[in-house]
Amino acid sequence: MYKRHEVDGKLQEAIDKGISKSLYGGKIQDVGQPASGGRTEKFWRHARSIIPYFLLFRKGPEKIPTSFSFWSPEGGMKHFNLKGWEFGNWLSQEDRLNYVCATNIALYDLAKVLGVSAKRIGLGGYLTMSIGARGKSKARAHFEPSNWVINLTRYYPHKKFKDSPFGDYTSLSKEKLFAVTGGVGSLGHEYIHFLDYWFGGFVDKSPIDFSLSGGRSIDSVIDLSLLKKNTLRGQTAKILKAIIYKDERMTTFTPYYRNLYQRVHTDDRRIKIPSYWIRKNELLARAGEQAISIILKEKGIRNDFLVKNKYEDAVYMPPALAKKVTPLFKRLFGIMKRQF
Repeated sequence: MYKRHEVDGKLQEAIDKGISKSLYGGKIQDVGQPASGGRTEKFWRHARSIIPYFLLFRKGPEKIPTSFSFWSPEGGMKHFNLKGWEFGNWLSQEDRLNYVCATNIALYDLAKVLGVSAKRIGLGGYLTMSIGARGKSKARAHFEPSNWVINLTRYYPHKKFKDSPFGDYTSLSKEKLFAVTGGVGSLGHEYIHFLDYWFGGFVDKSPIDFSLSGGRSIDSVIDLSLLKKNTLRGQTAKILKAIIYKDERMTTFTPYYRNLYQRVHTDDRRIKIPSYWIRKNELLARAGEQAISIILKEKGIRNDFLVKNKYEDAVYMPPALAKKVTPLFKRLFGIMKRQF
């Protein structure tokens, strides 16, 4: 290792400039035609030994077309018009392959739910898929509206579960860990966030809110003027109204929302939950993932990588309310389809 003061000034400047350029460009990867016999080549030569965990998630009458290169990041980018993929440094090649396959198949099913062609999913090349590269503490997944990135947390390793609030998973196999931990089941939720902010920011614009939903606001008030409009913001307002209010005059909360509201505002620290649960964008996203699940079921498809309940039942709409809200989401998706 050289010491900075031992290097000629101009050479040091070139080194700094070169390193900065390399870091800005991303990970250093194989280039050209590497010689045969390396460990990476041997790994991929015997890639059939890779366990296809992604096969655990989907069941349905429709087979994935053989023309769709769902095992390839580049294939997914082209098929869905994505901006790119990111992978965390701690994912093995097997992990990356499984997450790519599972994500691409989930997006394939999502296009069916939305009623759009696969190429519309990336909304003009805005969406980046990130796997285990941008994780936040205790978050299974998150969406970054400033960067248009959906990040799915990778599965949790055994050691993380010894004294974990999620439970003791130290005895579970990697197959089970992959199926029940990390970002599995969160993609539909985060994609609703993507739609919320993209259509609010670029299509049905507002000087007040960048998102259609009202973003992180916990105000239960619904704009009456929006309810009269057959627009993206108007339909989103109708969805939030159905989630929050039991009556047309909007004087009484639904039992579902009242329970969340009381738990957020209670003085009892034992049951208090963060305001996150009643933010308008989160109410919309959780309801949206339930609607996606119902629409998938109508099509005879189950995709647990796309949507799967991840929290206690109380934070999700009860079946009767979900059944009421799903047609409203279908109308919202219909309005979006004309704008995609």
